[in-house]
Amino acid sequence: MNRRKRRNTSEPKKPFSTKAYVAAGVAAGSLIVCLCTLLWSVSVAGNTSPMAGGIGMLAFFAAVGSFISGAGVFRNQTYNKKSRYLGLFVPGAAFLVWLCIYVAGLVIG
Repeated sequence: MNRRKRRNTSEPKKPFSTKAYVAAGVAAGSLIVCLCTLLWSVSVAGNTSPMAGGIGMLAFFAAVGSFISGAGVFRNQTYNKKSRYLGLFVPGAAFLVWLCIYVAGLVIG
């Protein structure tokens, strides 16, 4: 008996997700803003202008938005895992850093 072999005809994975890389880039930019804001605050002994708080909040919202965007890309199975993980973990780390800073600010101050 000749049986036909079934071939697994899955489509090849796309090499990278542009949306995931943009989300990771926005989150990395948010972390750079976080570092610069912290260094600025330390250099002036905590007497920063309200503009520093506004910049920090905008960077926090950018981190949250990039995390949501990266999570949306993570569910898309057509891209390889490396780009999907990059688009999820970098924004997740940025979100956690900002969240810890704000919680520490509420507890300390």
